[in-house]
Amino acid sequence: MGAAARALGFAVFLLLSLIPARAAVSDTLEELQRRFDNETDGVNKAKMLRRLGDAQFDREREAAKAAITKRPVSSWKNTATTFAPRLTL
Repeated sequence: MGAAARALGFAVFLLLSLIPARAAVSDTLEELQRRFDNETDGVNKAKMLRRLGDAQFDREREAAKAAITKRPVSSWKNTATTFAPRLTL
């Protein structure tokens, strides 16, 4: 078997192994929440919790990005000084 055939075989294997992973990522938050709520087995529920939590955080990040981009720049606060304690000498 030549080097080109091995490389082609490896590429096909890699593509086929990634297909199920991409399908699992495409679950919507609502679908993950519904499956989590309907799951009765505690072990499966614990396994689903990470993906559900990640999806919830992703939605919140997108909402925060959308909120930040809708605000005018003049309304942004300097958070570095807002939360810094004031030192008086």
